Amino acid sequence: MRSFLKEHLSVIFIGVLIALGLVGVVLGFIWTQVPPPAPGVIPWQQPIGGFLSLFCGSLLAIGLTAVFISLPDLQNHLSGTIAKVLSGDAALTILSADTKQKLYRSLISDRVARSVKCVEPTLTAHVSDRSDAIFSSVYVSNFHSDTTLTPVNGKPGLILYKTYMAYRLHAQHLIQGKDVELVYEQIINYSDPYPIAKEEWLREFEIKAGTSVWKKEDMKITLIDLGKSAHTLRADFAKTIHVDSEVDVKIVAEFVTTTADPLDITRARYPSQGLHASLTFNEEYSYDCAWFKLSPPPYVSHDNVNTQINPNGIKTFTNDWLLPGEGVLLSFSKRNPLTPADTPARDRARE
Repeated sequence: MRSFLKEHLSVIFIGVLIALGLVGVVLGFIWTQVPPPAPGVIPWQQPIGGFLSLFCGSLLAIGLTAVFISLPDLQNHLSGTIAKVLSGDAALTILSADTKQKLYRSLISDRVARSVKCVEPTLTAHVSDRSDAIFSSVYVSNFHSDTTLTPVNGKPGLILYKTYMAYRLHAQHLIQGKDVELVYEQIINYSDPYPIAKEEWLREFEIKAGTSVWKKEDMKITLIDLGKSAHTLRADFAKTIHVDSEVDVKIVAEFVTTTADPLDITRARYPSQGLHASLTFNEEYSYDCAWFKLSPPPYVSHDNVNTQINPNGIKTFTNDWLLPGEGVLLSFSKRNPLTPADTPARDRARE
C-alpha cells in the first residue's frame, strides 16, 4: 500500500486538487446566491461563498494545468521550447562567468560520462582557455607545401632544397581582424670545413602577403659557434601584418643543405582546414610520412589521409582540421638496391 501511494502520490495529489476545486467552486456559487434575510442586509454566506469560489477556482486551475503538463505531447513541446530558450545567446548573457564555467564542465562531463568518472576542474579550465585562443585566432585554408630536392653538382652529400608554400589567412569571423606574425625559419648544423661558401647557403627567399613582398635581404642570418669546429647556421624571418578579411600568403625558399637531415616537417601555426604536402627527389631514395597531432591518438588515422608514394617522391594530404603545432613529417632514406622502387616504404615496413 505504501509503495502504491509513493508511486502514485503526484496523481493522487492532482486528483484531490481538482476534486476540492470543483466542490469549492460549486459550494461557493450556491452560497453567493443566498437571498438577503432583509432589505439592505448581506447574508454571511455571500462573502464566504465569493472567497471560496476564488480560492477553489485557483486550486482547480492548478490541478487542470498539472494534467495538461503531464500530457506527453505537451511535455515534448514545452521541453523543446525551454531547451531552445536556454540554448540561445540571450540566455547565456545573463549567466555569470563562474556559472558558464560550471555549465561548460557539466557539458564535458556528460559527453565523456561513459568512460570518465569525473572531470578535473583545472583541466577543463585549461582546455577552455586554449579553445578560446583557437576560436579567437585567424584560420588557414588551402595550405600547400611542396618541396623539391636536387643534388648539388660537384658537392657530394649536398642537396639544393627548394620549397613552395601557399595558404590563405581568414579573419572575417573576427570582430576587428587580427595581427598575424608571418614566420619562416631554416637551420643547418655543420662542421668545419664547410663544403660551400656561407654566402651561398641561402640561394633565394621571397614571401608575399597580399600586396606586401619581402626578399632575401629581409632574412636575419645568424652563425652560432658550438665549439670543436661545430656550427649552426640559422635564417629567421618574422613580420607582423594585419588581416581584416582574407590574405593570400606565398613563400618561396631555396637553400643548400645535406642529406644527413632527411626530414621535411610542415606544421600548422594557426588552425588549418586541411594540408597538402609533397617531397620530390629521385629514385635513389625511398619515402614515407607521419602525421602528428597534439591530442591522442598521436597520429592522424590513415582513414582521413591520402598518401601517394612513387619512385621519386611522396604526396600526402588530409582535409581534417589541424590545430597549431600539428602537421606532417616527410622523410627520405637511401634505398636498398634489392628493394623494388615502386614498393611503398610503409608497406615494406609491414612486411
